[in-house]
Amino acid sequence: MIEMSGHRILIVDDQKEASRIIRSSLESLEQEFIIDDVLSGEEAILDLSRGPVDLLIADVRLPGISGLELMEKFKKQNSEVKIILISGVTDPNIRQQVAQAGADAFFFKPIDIADFLDTVERILGLVETILPPELKIQQEEIIDQEKEATGMTKRITELRDELNATSVFLVEEHGQILVRAGGLPNAEIETALMPTLISAFTDGVRISHFLGQQNPDHLLSFRGENYDLFLAPVGEAYCLLVTTKPTLIKESGKIAKSIQATTKSVLMSLINMGVSTHSQETPPTAESQPGLEKSLETLSDPELEKLLASGKQVPQKDADAFWESLTTEEISPNIESGDSLSYDQAVQLGLAPTED
Repeated sequence: MIEMSGHRILIVDDQKEASRIIRSSLESLEQEFIIDDVLSGEEAILDLSRGPVDLLIADVRLPGISGLELMEKFKKQNSEVKIILISGVTDPNIRQQVAQAGADAFFFKPIDIADFLDTVERILGLVETILPPELKIQQEEIIDQEKEATGMTKRITELRDELNATSVFLVEEHGQILVRAGGLPNAEIETALMPTLISAFTDGVRISHFLGQQNPDHLLSFRGENYDLFLAPVGEAYCLLVTTKPTLIKESGKIAKSIQATTKSVLMSLINMGVSTHSQETPPTAESQPGLEKSLETLSDPELEKLLASGKQVPQKDADAFWESLTTEEISPNIESGDSLSYDQAVQLGLAPTED
């Protein structure tokens, strides 16, 4: 960590205790911050006249001018100002408004102090890795990967906001959750149900390969009483697991479009980060499973295929004759079985009515 003095930070919160906690946590970084705190947006605007602010930390809901309005005013004054918004109301609409407004970070109260301080250090550029010249190229690659990872996480969070979903997770092919946005409606999804979900995911990838689709592009949807669950592949080795409140059938198209757009974006991010999206397991093929091709052959009839390929319509009398021939072949009076009787045999034994 390097020393960078002079960063001016303004805390705007109508709860004095919240401001005190934020101030104390910032002071624990042992940086030469200039920290001010006020109770309202109007006071914050007056404070801005004292000089530019490097970081604005504001509650979304303030008496008078809201945190979102305040952010807009500060951005007009200084487009380089960093913004962290916080809220004590866990309303998904607020998160969506913050994402659209362009804040650098957003936290629900009570704030996770460790994550909060990491965010402050990151957006103010207080963390620096000193590398020898020969490793600068590698450093640039790492920075690019970090930017890509941050963007990918942001897109997953945006999908949750867009669908008002309970959770959106990025999961790898063995069931490990890599990115979390939100919380599962049922903890057993991650424990008891995850192996079944991964099995469904891998089976879907195999089916896609069998159909000639190298990059799986399907969506599994499961409707439930208390929540719905969606599973979409991201390449062969990853998938998005989305849970929502029960949805209407007419909403399915919109949900599918949003999820699949995000999967494509996440897939590109993984590729740009140098992450292999190919499964470590080889999907079954006709060569690896000879019985698969043979079993499919038994399901086909050369005469039937020839007829279907011709496109000719079969006359009704020919169809009736075909089914009648099958009946006479399968039910022959000459076939004797200890478990069954023909109609003629039943008549002879007096077990069936005779025609007068």
